[in-house]
Amino acid sequence: NYKTRYLPHDWSEVWDKQEFIKTKSGGNFCCYSAGTNNSNLIFVCLHGCGHAALSYSMIAKLVKDKYQIFSFDYRGHGLTTFDKKTKNNDDQKDKDKEESKSNDGKMGPTSMNDYFNKHFNKSGYPDYSSFGGPGSLRKSQQKKDDGGEDYKMSKDNLVSDIIEIVNAKYGTDDPPPIVLVGHSLGGALAVHTAQVKDGGIPSLVGIVVIDLVEGTALNSLIHMRSIINRRPKSFPTMEQAIKYCATSGMIRNYRSAQLSVPPMFIESDGKYIWRTKVLLSEPYWREWFLGLSELFLKSPVSKMLMLADTDRLDKPLTIGQMQGKYELCIVGNGVGHTLHEDAPKKVADKLLHFVERNQFVKLWQINKKFKLKKK
Repeated sequence: NYKTRYLPHDWSEVWDKQEFIKTKSGGNFCCYSAGTNNSNLIFVCLHGCGHAALSYSMIAKLVKDKYQIFSFDYRGHGLTTFDKKTKNNDDQKDKDKEESKSNDGKMGPTSMNDYFNKHFNKSGYPDYSSFGGPGSLRKSQQKKDDGGEDYKMSKDNLVSDIIEIVNAKYGTDDPPPIVLVGHSLGGALAVHTAQVKDGGIPSLVGIVVIDLVEGTALNSLIHMRSIINRRPKSFPTMEQAIKYCATSGMIRNYRSAQLSVPPMFIESDGKYIWRTKVLLSEPYWREWFLGLSELFLKSPVSKMLMLADTDRLDKPLTIGQMQGKYELCIVGNGVGHTLHEDAPKKVADKLLHFVERNQFVKLWQINKKFKLKKK
């Protein structure tokens, strides 16, 4: 029905559970899981930049009867938030007040030194910015513009978030075999996570990279700013936001957009604006993708690369494919960049085939028995 085509749908239509996992960095990461009765193998899904965990909803629908599927919103995305550190600052202020009240409420020698260190520079001249002058305004403006902890999206931070969340969810003593499935930035993070030997995901057996090739990604970075700036800044209703995403070529499947688009927006002053300020992550773009083809080829797990068409292969990947170092899957069917949303049936079938062809579950059980015997 055309009238209901762009209505938002709830996560619970597909997923069994929504939970928030806290990390040491102060993040409350929004996580979804489906097929929770199956613990034989877990697909851990990593979304693209600016998207959210629910972009894997259609895939979840198709694989949850056989395996468990888990997806979460990165920092700066979806419903994930970071604790504001105001409480600690307030505690510090109270502590400072207490310390300055020595000698019957007069300023003690230690706090006098602190006062001079804080408000005067090394040459002995006053630092007006510390008194709340124009300089301090500029500093607070800069802090505001960098997006805080939400946008500390370095490769290392994102990888350690993934490892911490997956290990918190599935444990490290006896976790089930895990396959990382990553779209675009998520594909890069899957590759980087696979390189971590000590303190990584102990039961990682495979990675699947969806529509990401290093050469293409690096070449397209120069166009990213104009692409982001060209899209509408806000929408009057969520329906119009979903319609835009489903008709602009961003997502070519309205059924997927009904589920995946709502967490990509937040309501502000009666309008819907983009949840993720993608341009705040710009300082990290190159480090996400640089050297990725070589890292993918030498990842110590089974590998599959899914692309929209063969044109996107670069030289190292073409050679690696000829040498049989990974499985290549061309989706075709007029799909866009979000292959897993545009052609979920084909992608889900390939994921299931990848697991069965590599016999992850069977080999994991044999490996476990062998380890127990050794004990």
